[in-house]
Amino acid sequence: MRQIVALEQCGDTKQQALDAAKSTMDQIVITLIVFVEFPMARGMRQFATLIISSLIRIIKISNYREYENKAFYNEGDRSMNQFINKKLITQGLLIVVSAVLVHSAFAHTRLKVPVIDENAAFHGSNYNDVVVAHGCQNEADGNSTIDTIGTVVVFPDGKDSIITVDGAPHNGQLTDFVTNWASPVTIIQDRSVFTQQSYIADSLGNKLGFWAAGGNGLKAGYRGLLPFATAGVVIDPASCAKSVTFVLGIADVCEVTDSNGFSNATVQLWTPAVGSNFDGTGLHGFDSPATLKVNRTIAPLPESCGAGVDVVVKPSAQQLNRDMKVIIDGQQIWPKN
Repeated sequence: MRQIVALEQCGDTKQQALDAAKSTMDQIVITLIVFVEFPMARGMRQFATLIISSLIRIIKISNYREYENKAFYNEGDRSMNQFINKKLITQGLLIVVSAVLVHSAFAHTRLKVPVIDENAAFHGSNYNDVVVAHGCQNEADGNSTIDTIGTVVVFPDGKDSIITVDGAPHNGQLTDFVTNWASPVTIIQDRSVFTQQSYIADSLGNKLGFWAAGGNGLKAGYRGLLPFATAGVVIDPASCAKSVTFVLGIADVCEVTDSNGFSNATVQLWTPAVGSNFDGTGLHGFDSPATLKVNRTIAPLPESCGAGVDVVVKPSAQQLNRDMKVIIDGQQIWPKN
């Protein structure tokens, strides 16, 4: 704002005033871009402060009166009643809003592609990545400066899963909506982040998830991609489901502890709050799990369904307590017993 105040005092030209206004907006843009690019480097409090201060600066700019003749600067009037292009203000507000949305989207561990179309099994798989956005928070200042040594990923098994339809509990089975959900996950061999990978399977051998660990792990301040594929999901043509969203349980482990040692410094839990040992009540990622939404695209909705319904499938507490564990050669490695 000092540039515009200075212009008002010394009576500079129209072009100089325009350049000053653009310079002020550019500072906001550059600051936001840098912060969004490294969203967890300074913590949520600093980010919120930045957003608020940026909004204040934009609002101050917008308070300059627009002359009836749309003149940007009146040489005969040295007051601060100067015209600021509305498009400039709009762009600034869009940048702030976009920065908030981008930060929200990437501050947590999520899937790189969170929304897919249903895919007939013979058409192949959908390839995806788990995006590990940041490490654990140190207790001194809350910044994410602790490296990640492993990640656990679990999909609902569809057997005792918690199912809602348009937000209302559903007492039936997943097969009421999906025809082929049994072994949904395939690991893609990759050692770019961790050196070891292994499936998490049920007693029948259905692959419900995986864990990855070993090596140098994921350095704090970096993002990691853990590739995997999901089998083609087919929504039952006779059902009224227009989409089915699968809620995942994910843990980014920074230190091997027992469940009593779970803290923001030892693990980032991105799990649904269903009453499991991995809820992470009070922790950074509480009840903010990653999701995979499958949209209906093959068979049209039956006419009796109207606009259709949205189905959400969460793993049960029983499943998470069983499948979130890392077990190697029969020995439980994480959490410690």
